[in-house]
Amino acid sequence: MQDQDKFKTELIEELASLRRQVAELQELDRLRREMQERLWQSEEEFRDLFENAPVGYMELDTEGRITRVNASELLMLGYTEEEMLGRYIWDFVKQREGHRSWILARTRDAQPLVSAERTYLRKDGAEVPVLVQNRQVRDMEGRVVGLRSAVQDISERRRAEEQLRQALVREQRDEAARKMLLVLMHEVYNPLTGIVGNLSLLGAQKLPPDTRQCLEEIQQCAQRIHAVLKDLAKLNLTEPSPITGV
Repeated sequence: MQDQDKFKTELIEELASLRRQVAELQELDRLRREMQERLWQSEEEFRDLFENAPVGYMELDTEGRITRVNASELLMLGYTEEEMLGRYIWDFVKQREGHRSWILARTRDAQPLVSAERTYLRKDGAEVPVLVQNRQVRDMEGRVVGLRSAVQDISERRRAEEQLRQALVREQRDEAARKMLLVLMHEVYNPLTGIVGNLSLLGAQKLPPDTRQCLEEIQQCAQRIHAVLKDLAKLNLTEPSPITGV
């Protein structure tokens, strides 16, 4: 009888232990499924961010081959995903050799991950100025296994910079023209003053009718020249002094 009671006690304890083990396994399974769900959600969020980012994104291996590219970059360059995957990134860059060296150097720890401006080539041959920023992708042991590149189209910025440059050039050209005009006005105005003064002195004398007529015609010409100088002065926000006798 005692042996039967002992057996029952041991059996009950063993069953209780099994129940605890089953409960622990169920809890571990629940935690595993929960972690998988979170991981799946994180992957989905990353995939959505990667694919629908407003800038181009691509991933490269350590040899510079494209292993992943998002929709924004495909749209930017006019290629399909199949046409870009597996190809070297410098196949799509105008500065081919320079970009090749720059990318391969970034797969080594010693190289700083600075941004750089490049000119990408669309499928139709058009050029696209871009700003490229890289981030190293590492494995569990910390080794660099590739690069993740963000590629921003800076065409609008380049156009704005060019418009500003042209505006500055026009402003400098206009300023140079204004200064030259002032010099020319000065060179014309001073002799004109002397001419008008001498005409006034000559007009005070008794002159034959035909001579006086010629004098009056010369004075009219001087008036027209002075009127032109006044119009030019308005463009330069200056006003020539009045000439006595005109």
